[in-house]
Amino acid sequence: MKPEQIKSERSRLGLTINQMADLIGVSPRAYSYYEAGQRKIPATVEKLLAVLARLDDKNGLGKSD
Repeated sequence: MKPEQIKSERSRLGLTINQMADLIGVSPRAYSYYEAGQRKIPATVEKLLAVLARLDDKNGLGKSD
């Protein structure tokens, strides 16, 4: 995933950087580096992000209206 994709998905899910970092098991600082493209995303983290990207409102992680 590209940095802009993970930021977009986090926004789509309605999560803060701290919430997303906690959800995938990394520090908020590391996650912010991933979003900024300042650090390579580890393969395991990238897989978790890909799974989250497939989730939608029906799965409980999307924004609720």
